[in-house]
Amino acid sequence: MNTWLNIWVRPRQVMKQELEKARIEERRWQLFWIAFASSALVFFVDYDEMFIPEYRYIMISTLISGLVGALFWIFVIPWVYKWVGSWLGGKGSVVDLRIAVVNSYNKPMLIVSALCVPFILVIGEKYFLHPLSPVALEVTYTPMEMIVALLIGIINIVGLVWSIVINLHGIGEAHQFSAWKSLLMCVIVFAFVLVLVLAIGLPLGFFR
Repeated sequence: MNTWLNIWVRPRQVMKQELEKARIEERRWQLFWIAFASSALVFFVDYDEMFIPEYRYIMISTLISGLVGALFWIFVIPWVYKWVGSWLGGKGSVVDLRIAVVNSYNKPMLIVSALCVPFILVIGEKYFLHPLSPVALEVTYTPMEMIVALLIGIINIVGLVWSIVINLHGIGEAHQFSAWKSLLMCVIVFAFVLVLVLAIGLPLGFFR
């Protein structure tokens, strides 16, 4: 089974296969590089700046973000999902959740971001300008570039929503519960993070 393609339409079957493989062979580095590439490309596609940046600067920032993102998806998120999921009766281990996150989220987002890269290269450096940048007001897009930018937006939105749905099924398979319970788990995680941010940020005046 080609997991890169089938994860889009049969996420639970793919996850079951990947979890079985993990019991036979160590795949930590493979998972790391997938998470790294996914994080780097997502950053590249979403990157914006107030002034037109050089490609060299973008590439360095992309590599650093890829490394940080890989560590986040490989270590932090699986632990959080294992911890919170266990409150809802989840049976997955940290390793199971690591495999689920990389295969059901990082892989799809890697494909989505990779599809956007050729379109970004058509637009060039001005693609990375922040919409509110004063420089952006002086930059004009050709009709072709406007169509390409619209395609990038459509690919990103559809890909992100689809990846989230896939991820919910992947987490559900790892924890042996439904995608709806996976959604509840993610809502709990989001609420916990929000409360934590507010508890730290309000006393320090971050939201004034």
